[in-house]
Amino acid sequence: MLQQGAKQVKFVEELVKLMDPSELAIKNKYENTALCFAVVSGIKRIAEVMVAKNNDLPMIRGSNGVTPLHIAALLGYRDMVWYLSSVTDSQYLTKEDHVALLLATISSDLFDIALKILEHKPELAIERDPNG
Repeated sequence: MLQQGAKQVKFVEELVKLMDPSELAIKNKYENTALCFAVVSGIKRIAEVMVAKNNDLPMIRGSNGVTPLHIAALLGYRDMVWYLSSVTDSQYLTKEDHVALLLATISSDLFDIALKILEHKPELAIERDPNG
């Protein structure tokens, strides 16, 4: 499996070299960018290659208006969440985004990340999501 993942990374690296940065921001019919798919793969290196080519990608929302960071948190990909949190401009995140991200990290057992979120935004500890 590791060898297969390495082949995927090499393929993506070569493909991204050939692409214009704006091409990485193109959305499919479900509103997802290539970064959304990279996040779902769980292979952090693929996301790094894409963001290095177009640093706006982490702020482009995918299906249902969620950010790649939120997708990574929902899937419980700790390394991906740490990486994406370092490249996602928080000015693009709403209060609702922060609440959803906190809840996603807790439900995915990413308690270290949830704690970091609360250290930066302690007011989130008493917020409610749309479901109460």
